[in-house]
Amino acid sequence: MEGITLLVSIILIVFGVLQIILFFKLWGMTNDVRSLKNHLISQLGAKPHTQASTSPSEPVPGVIKNNGITYTVTGKDVEYSDGTKGSLKTYPGYPECGVITDDGFELLYNDVYYASEALYQYITRKTESPNGLYEKRQAS
Repeated sequence: MEGITLLVSIILIVFGVLQIILFFKLWGMTNDVRSLKNHLISQLGAKPHTQASTSPSEPVPGVIKNNGITYTVTGKDVEYSDGTKGSLKTYPGYPECGVITDDGFELLYNDVYYASEALYQYITRKTESPNGLYEKRQAS
């Protein structure tokens, strides 16, 4: 009987040590993920949709590079680097912007920069953005 108790005790001690090792390995992995996130953010640079604006409904004018798309925003008009032009539906006093589709729907985005990217995709491919960051409703 003493042999079984000794064996169980050894197994429990080994199991406890392995649990402690696992805890510190997971803790180290969280630090690795944090440093990886910070590295990626510094590599990609600041996202344009974090730029300040004088009004929540008016985008910052100028040339913007975001997700491989270069475009110029002037009020609600958007001109892309390949010459494509489009307009966003803006709401005075609100940050939301809409993309009006050919079938009479509005794709409402909460950020003018997401809306600009979605507008480019809709103009060039006639497809809605796959990210799902919009509300689809009947255009008014």
